[in-house]
Amino acid sequence: MNLEVLFYSGFRIETREEFAIEYVEEILRRYSEAAGITFVKGSGHRKSTAQKQYEEMEGYLIRLKKYAEQIAICGDERNSYSKTDQAWPV
Repeated sequence: MNLEVLFYSGFRIETREEFAIEYVEEILRRYSEAAGITFVKGSGHRKSTAQKQYEEMEGYLIRLKKYAEQIAICGDERNSYSKTDQAWPV
């Protein structure tokens, strides 16, 4: 994806220990604008490499948001939480 992003927009994805949600959203926005992705779905259509890469990054973003929500529910003082803790104010 770095080669694609560099080629289209000059934006390079840096390797990091932690990725912020805003950073991944920015990557997706720039990549979709620069690559000019035409999204296809259904039988009889083949996804382009750019669409496959976009969807993979989008999956990472969804998981990152889920992890951030779980950390917010758990809080700083605890190591874990149960599913009933979601009713508590965060």
